[in-house]
Amino acid sequence: MKKENKTLEVIIEGNAFQIDKQYVSGAEIRALGKIAPDNELFLAIKEPWEDELIKDSDQVDLARPGIEHFFSPGRFTKMNY
Repeated sequence: MKKENKTLEVIIEGNAFQIDKQYVSGAEIRALGKIAPDNELFLAIKEPWEDELIKDSDQVDLARPGIEHFFSPGRFTKMNY
């Protein structure tokens, strides 16, 4: 049986990207979104919970329900989704 190549969509700074693996590092997200190393990176979390700070070494599971939205305060305003 042939393994399907599935892609997962993420939104970084308002731009959609397709990623072909379930786990991605903060550094990979930062590189895709062209976010400078001195800017913080957050995973947007629906209220009433707080957004999650993502460090370069963190591994993010993209297979959770919904599309992950990443942003950097000061560069991009968090969108309500």
